[in-house]
Amino acid sequence: MSLTYGFYNSNAGDRKYDAVQMSSIFDGIIHDGVYASIGDSFAVVATTGRTITVGTGRAWFNHTWTFNDSAIPLTVSAAAAVLDRIDAVVLEVGISARTNTIKLVNGTPASSPLRPAMVNDANTKQYPLAYIYSKANTSTVTQANITNMVGTSSTPFVTGVMSSFNTDALLMQWGADWDAWKNAEAAKFNAWFNALSVTLASNVAANLEANILAVDAKVTALKTQNGFFAAMDLALPYQNKRRFFRGKSLGTSFTVDQKAKVADGSFTDLWVGDYWTINGVVWRIVDINYWYGIGDTQFNTNHLVIMPDSVLYTAKMYDYNSSNKGYAGSLMYSTGLTDAKNRANAAFPSAVKTHRMKYVSACYNGIPEDAAFYDATLEIPSESMIFGQNYYSAQGPFDPEHTASSYGTRPLALFDVAGHVGQTNFWLRDSSTKYTYCLSYNNVSHLADASELHGVRPVFAIGG
Repeated sequence: MSLTYGFYNSNAGDRKYDAVQMSSIFDGIIHDGVYASIGDSFAVVATTGRTITVGTGRAWFNHTWTFNDSAIPLTVSAAAAVLDRIDAVVLEVGISARTNTIKLVNGTPASSPLRPAMVNDANTKQYPLAYIYSKANTSTVTQANITNMVGTSSTPFVTGVMSSFNTDALLMQWGADWDAWKNAEAAKFNAWFNALSVTLASNVAANLEANILAVDAKVTALKTQNGFFAAMDLALPYQNKRRFFRGKSLGTSFTVDQKAKVADGSFTDLWVGDYWTINGVVWRIVDINYWYGIGDTQFNTNHLVIMPDSVLYTAKMYDYNSSNKGYAGSLMYSTGLTDAKNRANAAFPSAVKTHRMKYVSACYNGIPEDAAFYDATLEIPSESMIFGQNYYSAQGPFDPEHTASSYGTRPLALFDVAGHVGQTNFWLRDSSTKYTYCLSYNNVSHLADASELHGVRPVFAIGG
């Protein structure tokens, strides 16, 4: 039967609906994937030995939901003696078994190992959360061995109405239309061009031909799998790229070509949500030219804003419970970011940029009383950078940190368009009371005593 409908009240038991029919009301409204703004989005993290954990999160696949409210420990099988292997951490939808599980799928040891194939049949559907490279004759799994797949085409983020669409048919039509036009006009164009070349200097004609070929090459590029973003790279200024989340892996280093695309302000093939995996850390693009034109000495360098998906370590804001010296006078600002700066400089050598920021330097009962400009390389984000507004940060008649958006306290693009991608329990630089500072805690703003240990997840600028 081609036509189905519902729901209607039962009359003497003549209307019965199954789980798929009930969940089908979301078809076209919610698209399959992992919720980016809930929990840790099932992030896979190495712990000790061969143990890993799968973080909290919620997903919607095949008309079923999966929710995890606490970290799930998994033990990766012992490495082979001689050959490497790639294992998979999967979210499995067991249609026939009526169970959803998160489990490990072992790959096959080989000199050039392949990722294990995902089951996709009428009874079982598997979606990779991460792949683990299990090197031969090793006893530990490190974060560098883990490639998280959430947010990729294999395991996308949940999207809503018109948040995403399959561009294959569109790109195919673009390509067909271009080819049809080109074939239809080829004879006329060639005749025109041959006549024109007689009257033009040879170098002019050659340049014209080169430009035409370049246009043709660009159209050809639009037919590729990445054609949608390639098209937007050609059509949109970089400011509009802040409104889209792509989530593409950019490799294991900030390349010369990538630096050049940042330096010239084109930001070609660089989008919010894209990331590098360097030294076991996922370094993600969270905004573009966020601090451009900011500071008492304007920062006029094209740049990407980078933030790690996970906290780098834990630290204190102060040795004691106080906010009296503001963020600029805190232990965090003076020494607490040293290790983070070293890690960022190692990941992006000679690329981390210094700019000028206005930080609170004195507080009374948590309320900012004074502020000044300081050199900033890495910094703790503010509450408004993460959540778009102030919930717990102290507000008063003198509040230069939060009332001046030109000082760089508007929402970071990533958190505006994609929710809270990555680990959420980390310090924010805003004072809340005489004794406390703000905290991002389980996707909401919170506060904590200044002497407590909490995550350090800094933001910084890189450029060419």
